[in-house]
Amino acid sequence: MPALTAPAIGVSCASAPAPQSLLSPAATARLTEQTRASRAAARAMNGARLGYSRPVEGTHFTSGYKQRWGRLHAGLDFAGPVGQVVRAVAPGTVTVAGPASGYGRLIEIRHPDGRFTRYGHLHRVDVEVGQRVGVAEPIGALGNAGRSTGPHLHFEVRTPAGTPVDPMPWLRERGIVPIENPAKK
Repeated sequence: MPALTAPAIGVSCASAPAPQSLLSPAATARLTEQTRASRAAARAMNGARLGYSRPVEGTHFTSGYKQRWGRLHAGLDFAGPVGQVVRAVAPGTVTVAGPASGYGRLIEIRHPDGRFTRYGHLHRVDVEVGQRVGVAEPIGALGNAGRSTGPHLHFEVRTPAGTPVDPMPWLRERGIVPIENPAKK
């Protein structure tokens, strides 16, 4: 029996199919979607300290942590298209996933340091209570549910006791620049 040898460098083996042709069209589509998702996650983590990510990409900042309409607006608002992927900013465990007064659809995640992050006005919730999520993992989709003036993500950070804190310094301390294109006001 003759010994098997690899073709010389620069010589193609005509009988070996190209890797792409081994995949069905459905498998190729899944691989393409996985590649897109991986690249989106990489963009979300760009510049962030290890273990952190932006909550959403492709949006613009519309409102900050401040008194508004006679009460505290306890988070940041990022306007964008309905259905835009919302990601966990850090790993943790989902404590709320569904309807919540004023927020419409809400996801709340408890992180290892005891703090909570909240993601409100969602079009879709893709996680369940008790589920562990990783950094930059898709958890839902940006929407217009609840008390909302248009499609956006409402993002909050809360202490272990549940007290809201300004998310902007919290995000910056973790290397997250949440505003890609700051609105001029």
